[in-house]
Amino acid sequence: MKKDFLDDLFTLLASTGVTPEQYMIEQSLFFSNAVVDSAFNNMKTKLPGGPLYIRNSTKTGTASPYRNVGGTLFWNNIYRAKSLNNIEVVLDPDGNREVRNIIKSLTGTSVSVGKNSDIKFGKISHIWGETSNPFFFTGLWNIVIVPAYFNDILDKDGSSDPRIDMIIEQFKAVCWDKYDVQGKLLSLGLTPSEISNYAPKHKVAYLYNIQEIPLLTVTPLTSRRARTSSSKKQFSVNGTICRKYGEVAWEAVKIFVSNNPRLNAAQIAAAWAPLQVVSNQVETDVDHYARKSKSKDSKFDDRSYEVKLRSGGSVFVSNQFTENTVIALAAKVNVQPWGITIV
Repeated sequence: MKKDFLDDLFTLLASTGVTPEQYMIEQSLFFSNAVVDSAFNNMKTKLPGGPLYIRNSTKTGTASPYRNVGGTLFWNNIYRAKSLNNIEVVLDPDGNREVRNIIKSLTGTSVSVGKNSDIKFGKISHIWGETSNPFFFTGLWNIVIVPAYFNDILDKDGSSDPRIDMIIEQFKAVCWDKYDVQGKLLSLGLTPSEISNYAPKHKVAYLYNIQEIPLLTVTPLTSRRARTSSSKKQFSVNGTICRKYGEVAWEAVKIFVSNNPRLNAAQIAAAWAPLQVVSNQVETDVDHYARKSKSKDSKFDDRSYEVKLRSGGSVFVSNQFTENTVIALAAKVNVQPWGITIV
């Protein structure tokens, strides 16, 4: 017995009165241009050295997208631009965690995290694939949130069915025009001939009604405080609600540490030093224990949170914040190119 369930799906889609590609594109969620540009600009701040995230690849030998140099991974540049050589890369822990983190930080929206997802039955779909390429893996111009029941179609090799090929190429065409993918790749140093390899085979066939996920809107904290001065203010970091003022800096530092897995304790403390609004805001474990050895404070350990580092060691984050000092911290953190937003 032979059966092609795709035929049944296309018959069902035909009953909607529109083409399959129009229906799928209009049922999917694209990121707003502001979100895509913010993610791209944040990525460029990490160049030329990185680190940038990629998805693990099973390819080995000369075909491997990265090489291991003393325990550090470097991307094997496939383009002519020498400026893209020696970019350090980190393998994403579960295949999409960094993508989810970026989406959450810029939009406040959670996706593909099970029952706690803001978008139910939605999947992260890389339209061009290329997930072992650091620019394509976290490039939101390459990502659309699609209904779970359409995801397998976008994962298939288009050459197996011309109907699938048309759908995939229309998704590419929409992203290509909407996000100026050509301009972004050009700014990275790719040559016109290299860029042409990614150009969609077809132009946008229809003026699609695109649904967008907008950039997270940050209401000025000072004005919000004025409106709620009679009650205790609650803060959140990238959408995560903090029950106490002292948890805000802790949550922000945890995100920073997750996004910069190669940094050691001294480098993390140095990055946060210019943002200090309370004493011992972020300190290394060495400095923390040195202070502890001289302190007679019986509650010393209760005045900070520990954040363990993948590279070894820890940093300690003060929890001695008030509403005003959190507001001051937010003003400094929100302007950093870290993808961390305190509201």
